[in-house]
Amino acid sequence: HLREARALTLMPRISEYCMGDAVVRESGQARVRDVLGAIVGSGDGILAAAVADIGGRVLVSTLISSEGVDAARRGYFRNAALGNESISDLFRVRQVVGDMLAVAYAVPVRDPQGAVRCVVTVAARADSFGAVLRSRDDFGGEGSFVVLVDQFGLRTGHSEREEYMLR
Repeated sequence: HLREARALTLMPRISEYCMGDAVVRESGQARVRDVLGAIVGSGDGILAAAVADIGGRVLVSTLISSEGVDAARRGYFRNAALGNESISDLFRVRQVVGDMLAVAYAVPVRDPQGAVRCVVTVAARADSFGAVLRSRDDFGGEGSFVVLVDQFGLRTGHSEREEYMLR
């Protein structure tokens, strides 16, 4: 899904929107939402797509309720605002599409001089993560299971107990 986020940054409607002033952004918001919506509607597990300014404010999103939200505290967003492609840690989505794992891909939108003007983020289902863990059940012998922890020692995955994912 990083490829889709990269592709969005190159689309004329999105780059014009990001390079534009307040008037251009106001008039182009619906067109940008249509472009983002086409990616979300692709049926490829993409849950949402958004464009945010480099300060972190979500300007346009396929989830209108997230417009205006401040994404600046998210590490993957901060990394993209600095000019780097970035992928989030797994996170659990509960409010919009039920209870599932997701991952976000963030890519900077640059002006012709290379300065970052916006960040495009694509959030996608992370179902395959659990499948990989489950495929390792009994790998260490009958009755064994896999527990995956993050850099802080927090459990992010469990091969036998779905309710332990990200707990």
